[in-house]
Amino acid sequence: MTTIADTLQTPQSPDLSGHPGDVCWAQAMAQLATSIQTHGAHPSRTVVLVPYAQLIQQARCAWAAHTGLTGKAVSFMPRFESTMNWSGPSEAPETSEPGDGGFVPASEDIQMDAAIDVLTAAALL
Repeated sequence: MTTIADTLQTPQSPDLSGHPGDVCWAQAMAQLATSIQTHGAHPSRTVVLVPYAQLIQQARCAWAAHTGLTGKAVSFMPRFESTMNWSGPSEAPETSEPGDGGFVPASEDIQMDAAIDVLTAAALL
């Protein structure tokens, strides 16, 4: 029973060590840090778009690893978002209105409804 208890650990963050993508994440975070510094932006006011929502946690872990490697004791984290959740309304749909800051699709935008999008595509062609 003690063997099982010794092997069970609660990970605080996903372990990316040894993963082939580590080098890519490290390069991306180094380029991000350089870009933030070059433009004089503050990391907490920076939005980084990742292609899939599943990559948000990996990006956060990679940024934390990058700031740990650079020796910064305290560092702010950029806001990692996917294109779908960043463009969505920040409030409930029934309370948000056009002009409230959320994305409201126009008639020629993709609606994610196959029937409407087929008609929109035909009209655009």
